[in-house]
Amino acid sequence: MVKPEITINPDDLKRLRKKLTIKWFNIILSHCLDDASKIAKELVEDNIYRGMEKGIGWPPFAEATIRYKTKHARPLTGLVDTGKMHKSVLKRHTTKDATITVNTPYATYHEHGTEHIPARSFLGMVAKKKDQRNEVVKSFKKKLDKELNQKWPK
Repeated sequence: MVKPEITINPDDLKRLRKKLTIKWFNIILSHCLDDASKIAKELVEDNIYRGMEKGIGWPPFAEATIRYKTKHARPLTGLVDTGKMHKSVLKRHTTKDATITVNTPYATYHEHGTEHIPARSFLGMVAKKKDQRNEVVKSFKKKLDKELNQKWPK
């Protein structure tokens, strides 16, 4: 099971925490991490389906894989055969972090590679690729601004 974590800790959280009671701080942070983890989950799912066409650095499929995918009408753009791996993407968040998990035994083989299968990262790419990482952080910050403006309007 692949379980990398993306934890978002903006610099201004210390300042914010002084203004909030622990209860409100945890509620606001939980809402922000929930939004950010939804975006991260969607990015992971999209990477599984369209990783080859998204330019995230995957090596090309082997000829045998291309023949199999063509014969069985599977897309040549991602790591989809039955859809089980895509459906197993889960998100979890607490008041401190957010975790995206892909709960199939073979997800690790695709993510990190094996002796016979090259690595085709779909989960780690969310943290490594600047545009994907920025999308998650932007979602977090947008939700944080919204929550703060509701609690303390300008």
